[in-house]
Amino acid sequence: MDGSSECGGSVLFKTLLGDLDDAFLRTDDAVRGMKFESAVRVANNQLTRKQKEGVVYFDSADRTVFPYAFEQVAEAMPKVMVANPATDFETIEAQDEKDTITVKYLVKYQLTPGESGSFRIYAAAKKFRENDRLVLLWRSFTEGLGRFEGWQSDDTTWMVVRPSSVKFDRSYTVLESYTRLVPIELGNTSGCDNINSFVNIIAKSGEEEFKQMMHTMEKMVINATVTASSQVRGNRS
Repeated sequence: MDGSSECGGSVLFKTLLGDLDDAFLRTDDAVRGMKFESAVRVANNQLTRKQKEGVVYFDSADRTVFPYAFEQVAEAMPKVMVANPATDFETIEAQDEKDTITVKYLVKYQLTPGESGSFRIYAAAKKFRENDRLVLLWRSFTEGLGRFEGWQSDDTTWMVVRPSSVKFDRSYTVLESYTRLVPIELGNTSGCDNINSFVNIIAKSGEEEFKQMMHTMEKMVINATVTASSQVRGNRS
């Protein structure tokens, strides 16, 4: 892939969108056999370096459990994915269509007082609703800027939302996510010769973005619950 595609990335967006349907067909294969790291609230999104058929990639498999009904989470999650990025992200372009969104934005992330990074991200997302689960696919292409110029990454994230199979005294919903990141060095890097440093700062910024998404989702669910309760009380009065 080439993030410098003409028309502000329109060709790249077309490629990313075309990948989403194929990625959905691979959902079960992608998550099958994964050892999901469990978290009651927010998962860590720790990326692990691996190699297959000569290709170096990083992946993570995380599970997050929410104390909310499946329908509540399934309704909120797609809205969260198409919401504007946080204030430290500069959205350049976003197009929202039925069940699909494409977005282009800049990320500036401070890893330590002396280490920061900037990236341009082209992404496409799509939701697939089934009877017993919601599948959210995220395809993105990241260009390193500044000290990371010459580095790129090709990423796919599967997010599967489903009711908990464990019986509790209340409804719980499980979010299982699997991310696969393939770093690409163009051979003309500027002051960044460590692939782990590049991937680490992408992972950290992605973790912050994920936490913000989950926080927003929980707020939406709580607000919807409060609104519904108020309407019920109003109808009774």
